[in-house]
Amino acid sequence: MEKMQFFSLLSRWPLVEFNHIKVVEYYEEESVLPKKDLYIHHLTKHDAQLFLCRVPPHRDVDDLLAVYTDWLKDYGKVRRVSTDPGKPYHYHTVQAESDERVSEKRFSNILEG
Repeated sequence: MEKMQFFSLLSRWPLVEFNHIKVVEYYEEESVLPKKDLYIHHLTKHDAQLFLCRVPPHRDVDDLLAVYTDWLKDYGKVRRVSTDPGKPYHYHTVQAESDERVSEKRFSNILEG
């Protein structure tokens, strides 16, 4: 998943403030090593979780967790700025764009602003 896909995914849930990424390990019957999935959670509403990805066996889960955590912090900045009516680009404008074509320029302008 790329950063703009991550932002687009979170923007589909505007009323949920995701703020924690969790690694979930599980075993399948034929596997020796645990499988790992990443979910993003709301810390106080434990039923608010969103699947992010399965961690491939060759991928370091800590590195992937760090990447998604950084993106979540950046998304938090976008969200805070989006509530400021004085800013030229708003969260709802970004949310209204098609799923396949999220405007990287708009997110960049918010982060730089």
